[in-house]
Amino acid sequence: MKTRSKTRKILTALLIGVLLFFSVLLLGVVLVTYMPGLNLNQWLQKTANGWIAWRFFLYVVVIGLMYRIYRVRPFSVKLWGLVIAVFFTVEGLNFLYRL
Repeated sequence: MKTRSKTRKILTALLIGVLLFFSVLLLGVVLVTYMPGLNLNQWLQKTANGWIAWRFFLYVVVIGLMYRIYRVRPFSVKLWGLVIAVFFTVEGLNFLYRL
């Protein structure tokens, strides 16, 4: 792959990430500004079981996609360890939040 093409793909992915971040930030500002009676914390606590099911679904999708890539080109043990560490970190932080 050409260096210019690779750089362009990286910059495109970075731009999409930044735009996604700012759109979520804008949505949060709009919700806080125009819906002051909305108790987001209470809503998240009421729907916590649905969110954990959604996260586990996403974990299954990520692992499935990684397995399909692994069949073509094997990953190192460090990458699998990193992915598992990220999963445990996210779930650990959610567990601490629910206490």
